Amino acid sequence: AWELLSQPASPATRGLLSAVVREPFRPRRPRGEDESVFEFGERRFSRAVAQQLLDPMCHGIFAGDARALSVNACFPILRDLEEKYGSVLLGMLLHRPAPRTWADPRTRRVIAQMK
Repeated sequence: AWELLSQPASPATRGLLSAVVREPFRPRRPRGEDESVFEFGERRFSRAVAQQLLDPMCHGIFAGDARALSVNACFPILRDLEEKYGSVLLGMLLHRPAPRTWADPRTRRVIAQMK
């Protein structure tokens, strides 16, 4: 792990580690307010993360601009993790999704596709 951290950062990942480490200490968004994916990324992480990671991701997935797309509509899990745990990073570490059962339609669909 030290080898990874000691190597010079590429332009795409420069500042990513420090933004992720600081994320749990960032202020929460006021409840009920919607914001763009870009605004969310900038507020929770940094402007660089919003520009270099979230904006290209939105272009690739939604063929849209992260500044115009709603985080509530595009990535509701990010909003939910922030509301429940106060941090996206802590939420990803602590969140335990409900286990799928055989009665779950998603499980049946996967099994049907395997036949």
